[in-house]
Amino acid sequence: MRLALFCNDYWPTIGGVQTAVRGLAQALRRRGHEPLVLTCRPAGCDPAEEVDGVPVRRFQWSLHPRATFPFRAWRARREVRETVLDWRADALYVHFVTVTALYAWDCARTARLPLLLSFRGNDIMGIAARSVATRQACSVVSAAADVNLFCSRWLERFGQASPWFRGRPGRVGVLADAVVIEPRIAPAVAAGASYVFAAGRMVRKKGFDVLLRAWAALAPRVEAQLWIAGEGEERVALERLAADLELGRRVRFLGPVPHPEMLGLLERATLCVVPSREEPYGILVVEAQALGVPVVATAVGNLPELIDDGATGYLAEPTVEGLMRTIGAALEDPQRCAVGRAGQAAPGAQRDYQVMAAELEGWIAVARSGERTP
Repeated sequence: MRLALFCNDYWPTIGGVQTAVRGLAQALRRRGHEPLVLTCRPAGCDPAEEVDGVPVRRFQWSLHPRATFPFRAWRARREVRETVLDWRADALYVHFVTVTALYAWDCARTARLPLLLSFRGNDIMGIAARSVATRQACSVVSAAADVNLFCSRWLERFGQASPWFRGRPGRVGVLADAVVIEPRIAPAVAAGASYVFAAGRMVRKKGFDVLLRAWAALAPRVEAQLWIAGEGEERVALERLAADLELGRRVRFLGPVPHPEMLGLLERATLCVVPSREEPYGILVVEAQALGVPVVATAVGNLPELIDDGATGYLAEPTVEGLMRTIGAALEDPQRCAVGRAGQAAPGAQRDYQVMAAELEGWIAVARSGERTP
């Protein structure tokens, strides 16, 4: 099949959507399909190129700057239509449902192609609810889609309960994320160094402020440092909080770290902590499990579905006291390393992009045939 994959961002930018679509496109290609990635065009990127042997087409279709959006949207709509028609796509897949879904919907109507939407978290949890316009857009595209997918059962339940979601019964399901732990780059860490590792976008929902407060309470009885990788709008505030808590050298902010280096840091960690306030899936949890690293995660969103508490990881209440207590107990647990190794057998840690691509094939068959859930 010739598959058009729509996503809001792609390599060379770094993030969960980019990593997932890149891995999915490679898996589809290995399975004999011909994927085409349609995405935004950052400054300095060519409108057409290849990444890992997969053709990529870039468009100036983002909402910002808003003053020029109507003209850019009109031009992008024409360019996207021409690209999809020239490609002779058999199906359209949207990974993370934003403005890109409107272009895919337009192409699906024009070329009478099956349309699959894949909600991954903040699209249905945050973006869709922002305004009357975004709620209406979500209603229109979810109703028009032949299949609506979610990254987890938990997010599917959230989406189904959203008043603006209009997915058809029997045509809604789950396409979970995959995990890849190769390649990874070994970090330059001093012999004997011990650190607890956390990573992610520095935004409120990731809960790094809660983690810092818990770490401040733990610091007097813990020798390890806390290393945090990532960038985001709250980084300055988090660094200020760490200073106010007098954490000093007990915490290191590593800034943005490329994924192979992040995996290398994770692999060497004494413990991984995921302190989220909300989490539609939990890719860092399954990466830690796949590497055999014991992980503490807050019991929110989909995270309890990934961890058998005390067996394949540790679950904490999403509070300062809860994190402090669970991190402390995990560090003192003589079976901590065994819990980390047991995590490698967890279902999420075993899931690769070949499995994800095969499941997507099944959903495309549903979209093309008009049948119900595969």
